[in-house]
Amino acid sequence: MPYAVIRVAKIKTQAHALAATGHNYRQEQHPHAIGNADRAAPHPNREYINHEQKDYWSLLEARIQEAGVKRVRHDSVRGMEVILTGSPEGFIRGQDGRAADYSKSKWAQDN
Repeated sequence: MPYAVIRVAKIKTQAHALAATGHNYRQEQHPHAIGNADRAAPHPNREYINHEQKDYWSLLEARIQEAGVKRVRHDSVRGMEVILTGSPEGFIRGQDGRAADYSKSKWAQDN
């Protein structure tokens, strides 16, 4: 039985933000971040905020500046990464084993 999955993660450090960016965009300059991502697969992720595919740390720093925050603690949460997906058995797979692109499906729209 397939399940809907939501993952919410705090982003506290620049290293974590850059690793998340590298993983989500399958960037070669962050090979440690894409160890379990299929580098050859097309980019099916849908971004709701980052349309220019900037690194997440730059986006977070810009938003903090925009909000007028004068001082940020070193251990504060700078942002949140929210991922909406499903369990692997919920996706139709092609002969190559890759999941079909659901980025424009009703399921993705409903998410």
